[in-house]
Amino acid sequence: MDFEDEDEEEQEKEKAPKFPISMSITEGMGYLKLRLFDKAMQCFNTVLEREPTNEKSLIGRAKCYMNQGLYFEAKEDAESVLKVHPKSPMAKVIKAEIEYFLGDFERSFLTYAQAYNARPNYDAFRLGFQVCQNSIENALKPREGLHLDEDDIEGIEKLLGGGPSKDANIKKPDSSKKCNVYEDDIKYLNDRLSDKLMEFLHPQFKDLKEFLEGRQEFWNYEKPRVTKRR
Repeated sequence: MDFEDEDEEEQEKEKAPKFPISMSITEGMGYLKLRLFDKAMQCFNTVLEREPTNEKSLIGRAKCYMNQGLYFEAKEDAESVLKVHPKSPMAKVIKAEIEYFLGDFERSFLTYAQAYNARPNYDAFRLGFQVCQNSIENALKPREGLHLDEDDIEGIEKLLGGGPSKDANIKKPDSSKKCNVYEDDIKYLNDRLSDKLMEFLHPQFKDLKEFLEGRQEFWNYEKPRVTKRR
């Protein structure tokens, strides 16, 4: 009777409805955009249990790993994709980016170069190729000594003597000329933060809002300097 019961349980499991893989992938990508990486990885792992070589799930999981600083795990997923789909542009980008983050500029340069030669119109390959090239050139340049002019020396002497520096007289940017970049995004996040139905996402919304406000403040200071140089 025990064997019969086990057979019946296995048959019931086989008959049990399974959600389509595309649904889990879509759900995982949604969590990834919201930076809920653990939930996103659960969705991608569910797909990979059924299809270990699923390209979208491997790439999605690699992005989760990257955002969590797990670069070696992300690289393994990217390489797994390239074994089955050698022409996958996103897998090549992820692999090259990880190599760059790990400080292996030469290997990243080769990865971008091979991808760029195959698809020169793909912007990610072109920009990555240029960034790696600049990094290598900067690393090979001989380090120059620090050159100080009379104003620099005078400022250092005042700082060492406890006197006021020239930077103390710099005025803050005019609030009337506030940079409006990210304004729509911040307004959208404020609306979501007032939505009680989305309370479970409020911590993520607050973090993103603080980040955008920091970038906005940065450009409030930098924008006047850029316009002066022009």
